[in-house]
Amino acid sequence: MGKARVKRKAAEEEEEMADDSEESDDDDSAGEGIDENDLERDSTGKLTGVRISNSYVEAKKNYFLRRFSMVLVQAGENEHKFLGFIRELVEKPDDVEALICWFYRASDVKEVPPDLVICRARMEGKHGGGDKGRFKELFFSNHCDMISVQSVMHPIKVWLLPSESLDPVTVPPEAGPLAAAAAAAGHAPLLPGFVCRRMYDTQNRELFPLSEIPSRRKKLGEWPWLFDDVAELLRRSEVERQECMREWVRKCQMRAARAGAEAGKGEAGAKG
Repeated sequence: MGKARVKRKAAEEEEEMADDSEESDDDDSAGEGIDENDLERDSTGKLTGVRISNSYVEAKKNYFLRRFSMVLVQAGENEHKFLGFIRELVEKPDDVEALICWFYRASDVKEVPPDLVICRARMEGKHGGGDKGRFKELFFSNHCDMISVQSVMHPIKVWLLPSESLDPVTVPPEAGPLAAAAAAAGHAPLLPGFVCRRMYDTQNRELFPLSEIPSRRKKLGEWPWLFDDVAELLRRSEVERQECMREWVRKCQMRAARAGAEAGKGEAGAKG
């Protein structure tokens, strides 16, 4: 997979920085690394987060990468983009590195289920899925790499589901006429973001529901962190999903109300 390219790119950048510092000992900017003001620490001084600000993330949004943050990663300009979540942050003299657990796409797996979620136009008419891929569904994996946080483009949303049902992320018909019409047509809209309800075991090349992970402790024993991390991500998804669903339904209803009011004004004007 091309994910190794991200790791190699980070290593190459470190080597270039080392070469530059050797050639330019008088350069005051050499070795400055990440500003301490962009680092977040707990009461013991341990690193818990790092702020990122680039052309994809505005500085005013004050976005911090932390454990379990889900991100889009790119090795360099025009390189492939990859998705994953942060398992650990490691402070280096001139950088901060992140241990990333990758999400796999359908194109990374030889045989995929026929019921994969396809990206459809969202309610406002924009194409879902920032990677412009065909599928909105990702697979959890046991593939991890250490990369520089400077390879991170921006945060993403991935909803981990405890079963293969999409009901938890399906926008209800009461959200508005567009949602109701889509549901009636057989393709009810989902919450913005990606869906993850299966895991791909990269070593055994097996694909199975996340719900089966606890029963595979013997087979997945080489990755003991996996069980607790999946459980925590499922918990976080459930909490965030409920809040996001309420907000999304509220916005859809407000949009429908405004559209109805505008239509009413138009009809009144036509009659007048």
